[in-house]
Amino acid sequence: DARLLRETTSEIPVAELVDGQIILTSVDEGGELPATFELEQNYPNPFNPATTLRYRLPVRSSVTLRIFDVLGREIVTLVDEIQDAGSRSIEWTSLNGRGLQVSSGIYIYRFEASAVSGEAGSFTRVRKMILIR
Repeated sequence: DARLLRETTSEIPVAELVDGQIILTSVDEGGELPATFELEQNYPNPFNPATTLRYRLPVRSSVTLRIFDVLGREIVTLVDEIQDAGSRSIEWTSLNGRGLQVSSGIYIYRFEASAVSGEAGSFTRVRKMILIR
């Protein structure tokens, strides 16, 4: 778990090995806490070979972020943990759970977050992205 600090922003980048691939995330430790759960459209979209997914948590939450193909088969789980409130981003490098490159096509990402204390409820959002090789 490599942690680096950037002097020009309040984001803390974190690199970790998940299912055979390096996942890059960043957490905005500076700014105000989000008022609601939110999932942004990935950027860039279409992408090759990597894209960034950003989301916001108003409270400490149990979070999962999974990527599926258009047939509904799970490709990889990027996040499956309890996270503190704040704004986060994660980079997907178009690798599956075995660390192999996936093919061009449409992929679906599903974000689920549930407040740990139950105070803010739960949130689920699904979005599409396109990988072009």
